[in-house]
Amino acid sequence: EWLQEMLAQLPVGRSGYAFLVSATGVIISHPAGELIMNESIFSLAEARGSKNLRKIGQRMIQDETGFVFFDGLTNTRPAWLAFSPVPSTGWSVGLVFPEKELLGVVFDFSRNTLFFGAAGFVLLLVMSLLIARSISRPLQQLEAGARTLATGNLDVSLPVVTGKDEVAGLANAFESMRNDLKRYMIDLAQTTAAKERIESEMQIARDIQMSLVPHTFPPFPNRNDMEIYAILEPAREIGGDFYDFYMIDEDELCLVVGDVSGKGVPAALFMAVTRTFLRSIWQEEHSPAATMTRLNRELVRDNDSCMFVTLFCARINLTTGHCVYANGGHNPPFLLHAGKPAMAPPTVKGVVVGGMPDFTFDEGELLFAPGDAIFIYTDGVTEAMNPENALSGDAWTLEQIEKYRDLDCNGLVEAMRRALADYTRGAEQSDDITMLAFRRG
Repeated sequence: EWLQEMLAQLPVGRSGYAFLVSATGVIISHPAGELIMNESIFSLAEARGSKNLRKIGQRMIQDETGFVFFDGLTNTRPAWLAFSPVPSTGWSVGLVFPEKELLGVVFDFSRNTLFFGAAGFVLLLVMSLLIARSISRPLQQLEAGARTLATGNLDVSLPVVTGKDEVAGLANAFESMRNDLKRYMIDLAQTTAAKERIESEMQIARDIQMSLVPHTFPPFPNRNDMEIYAILEPAREIGGDFYDFYMIDEDELCLVVGDVSGKGVPAALFMAVTRTFLRSIWQEEHSPAATMTRLNRELVRDNDSCMFVTLFCARINLTTGHCVYANGGHNPPFLLHAGKPAMAPPTVKGVVVGGMPDFTFDEGELLFAPGDAIFIYTDGVTEAMNPENALSGDAWTLEQIEKYRDLDCNGLVEAMRRALADYTRGAEQSDDITMLAFRRG
């Protein structure tokens, strides 16, 4: 009875129970008192025809431990049996767990697990949404600010994000970018204004330079004893090439074409000084060689920049056709005599003007018959480059002169301008271009 009460007090679910069998399988304790000492696990197995119960009984009397599924001792309700030997007695105790109750515990555990899992998932989702919102809100504000920045409004307020995370770093980067852009725009505005001012000043300088050379053609519309036409195309806004012509007296014409070393503002200033000296000296010397010799002395003086100019000067008597010329290191012009190929005039002693002090220039003489012409140019014609960086050269220039020699002075110079444009095919102009044509009437 004591053993029966002790086993009955074991908590085995709501309807589970414990039982005890002897070393021979006799039931020593069981909730059903009529089985105690009257039945064995084997007799119950035989009565029910249960091989599984017999097998379980064999394992129990062999002091084995197990947890198996079976149909119960006295009924056919599915249950789970846990059995284990009782030390020092040869007995075996069994605990019967009805399957429905056991699975109910599992189901309850699963249900609780599912509930807490679902609750945890919902909590995690809410937290994730809150975190995502805390991140996305400043990001959305940054996006709106970036779009406003893209429209050019650099005064837009960007969100202030504190902390040391990536969003704060991105906000700081946007703020730094905005400040850099504002500084850049201020610098750009100042640079653009300065550039526009310089361009305006350069355009004024170009206009002044172009006003220094004759630009009205025909220059002497009341005279029929000559033709003259000339062009000047600086490689930059202003350049160092120049041409000039004017009547010394009623019958004599002076022609000058020059090319100052270098380009840009320094060359333009040196060109203006040279032209001013030339006109002044011509009035006193009259001779091309004497004029060039004196001009050389003036330009060498205080010439710290070591600039120089190449010059071709000619003095032509329109009545007789007699011409006196001097060449200061300039490209030899082309003489166009009727019935003869284009040719250069005889060479006379001369160097670049402004390069050697106390140099004395020589002069040569020519005779222009009515219809004869001279084509004077600077090296921008013979050194024009095409996109392949090939120079036009003397041979090409002579070929073009022969092709257009029968045109009037205007037609000849403009034809040469078009020929140069065709040759260079849009390549950047590398040097100033000056061309002057004179024909005796």
